[in-house]
Amino acid sequence: MGLHGPAAATRGDPAKAQKIVNDVCGACHSPNGAGIPVQFPRLAGQHARYVKTQLRNFRSGDRANDGVKMMQVIARKMIDREMRAVAEFIFGLR
Repeated sequence: MGLHGPAAATRGDPAKAQKIVNDVCGACHSPNGAGIPVQFPRLAGQHARYVKTQLRNFRSGDRANDGVKMMQVIARKMIDREMRAVAEFIFGLR
């Protein structure tokens, strides 16, 4: 599921950020970011800085409260500009 390369999200490219959110995040958190209560939290409208920080924490292992380590696996495949673009896109979801 490599996220970097030609399809990598870059700041200011909401289409690429949307693709990552739809293809990667949407399976658990739903494509519109509403989440699945009890299992997966709502993402829509979360502050971009918070989302980016949490993605970095998953990547580093500082946050490990995802039972099957799915968020850690995903975050380790993301580069900083992808995290930033995804966080900004998620903030814009309502």
